[in-house]
Amino acid sequence: MFIILLMSQLVDRKDEMDCLKEIYHGDGSALFILYGRRRTGKTRLLIESLKGENGLYYMAIESTIEDNLKSLSERMSVFLGDGSFSRIRFNGFEDLLSEFVSRAHGNPILIIDEFPYMFKFRPALLSELQRVWDQKLKNKGMKLVLCGSSISMMEQKLLSRSSPLYGRREGQWKLEPLPPGFISAFLPSYGMDDIVRTYSVCDGIPEYILKFRPEKGFEWNLDNRVLKKGRYLSEEGSILLLQELNNIGNYVRILETISLGKNRQKEIAESTGMDKGMVSKYLHNLVTIGYLEYISPFGARRKSRMGRYVFSDNYMDFYFRFIYPNSTELQTGILGFDMIKEDFNTYMGRTFEKLVRLIILRTGSFKEVAPWWHGEDEIDIICRDERRKELLIGDIKWRNRQYSGADLSTFMERCGRLSFKGPFRKRVFIVSRKGFRRNIISELDDEGILHFDLERIGPYILDSRFDPREGDLNNS
Repeated sequence: MFIILLMSQLVDRKDEMDCLKEIYHGDGSALFILYGRRRTGKTRLLIESLKGENGLYYMAIESTIEDNLKSLSERMSVFLGDGSFSRIRFNGFEDLLSEFVSRAHGNPILIIDEFPYMFKFRPALLSELQRVWDQKLKNKGMKLVLCGSSISMMEQKLLSRSSPLYGRREGQWKLEPLPPGFISAFLPSYGMDDIVRTYSVCDGIPEYILKFRPEKGFEWNLDNRVLKKGRYLSEEGSILLLQELNNIGNYVRILETISLGKNRQKEIAESTGMDKGMVSKYLHNLVTIGYLEYISPFGARRKSRMGRYVFSDNYMDFYFRFIYPNSTELQTGILGFDMIKEDFNTYMGRTFEKLVRLIILRTGSFKEVAPWWHGEDEIDIICRDERRKELLIGDIKWRNRQYSGADLSTFMERCGRLSFKGPFRKRVFIVSRKGFRRNIISELDDEGILHFDLERIGPYILDSRFDPREGDLNNS
C-alpha cells in the first residue's frame, strides 16, 4: 500500500507518514529527527503530515540566529492568533520556545525544516535546545520535529553520542529516495525499458522525476529536461556540491574519475595527481554526504582493502559521466542523447546491476548481496541466504543484443572458479535486457538456470522486490 499525491508531489511515503502521525498522537512530549538527501520530498512529507493537526511548520533561513528567531516568532504569532507575540524581544531560542509552549493550546507540533541553517551560525544552539527541552518542554506535551538535508551535520550534530540532544529524541527517520518501481506512478505511459533508464538518470528522487513530461518519451525528456542549457537538472550536480562542501574543485576531479570506472583509492590518486592522504579525506566526505559508497567484494570484510568507491546516487553518477565533462557542448546547445548514446549503454550496465541488487536486498531474504571480483574475474551479484543455505549467483546484462551461448560459457566458467566455505547450495540466475537466443533457452532450463528478460523481471521492478527463486517455473 502506498500514498500517491502527484499534484502535491508526495509518493510512496505511507510508512514515514504513519511514523510521524504516531509521534504526533503519542502521550507526552516528543523530539523527532527527520533527515535525508536533498530533493527526496522531506518538506512535502512534513507539510502533508500537518494537515488536520495542531501544528506549525517553519522553514529555517540561511542567516543569523537573530533573523531566524524574528521570522519564527512572526509565524508563531499567526499560529497563536496573538499579534503581541511577534513584538516580544526574545533573548534567544530558549526564551522563544518557552513562551510559545506556554501560550499554545493543547499539545502543539512545531516542525523546523532545514534546522542546520540555524545552528550553523550558532553552534551553542543545540545546548540551548537541550536546556529548554529538559527544563520546560519535555513535560508540556509538545512535539518538536527537526529536519535537515545536510546528512553529515544531522548525523554528527544531532544523532551522535556527542550531541547535546543525545538520549532525548523519541525517534529518527532517514528519508531515502523512492524505490525504482514508483517511477511508473509519475510516468504511467512508460514501458519497462524507459522506467529503468529514467531510474538510471534520476534515481528515485521525486523532484527530478517530476521534471520529466509524462507524455514524452525518455529520450525526448533527456534531451529537453536534462541535457539542455538552463534546465534544472543540467547543473544540479555542481549546485549540490556547493551546498554541501567547500572548495569543490578537488571533489569534482575525484567524482569524474570514479564515473569513468577508476574506483580504488590508489587509482583515484594516480589519475587525479592528488596526494593519497588528501584523496582519502575527500572520499570520506563524499561517502558521509551520501554520494559515494565503499563496497567490498562478496565474502570479504566490510572495509576490505579490496573494496571500491562507487556512486550511491544515480543522478550524481550520470552528471559526472555525461554532463560535467561536456560543459562546452551543453553551453553551445549541441549536447544530446545521440552524442552520448553509445557510452550511455555501457553506463546502463552498471546502474542496471545496482537496481537488481537493490530490489533483491529489499526482499529481506538474504544476509549479503554484493558483487564479487578477484583478479580478472568478476561476477555481478552473489546473494547468501543463511536460512536456506543457498548462494544465488547472478549475471546481469543491459545490452542491445540477446544473451548468447558464448556469454553463458564465460559466465559458467567464472562460477566454476568460485570457492566459498560452508554448506551452501549454488544456484545460478541471469537477467538479460533483450532476452536469450532461442538455441540456449532449453539448455538454461535443463541446467536449472533461472533466466529473466526485461519483460519477465518487470513486475518485480514495479514491486521493487525480487527473489530470483520465485521465477523458478519448475517449482511454481
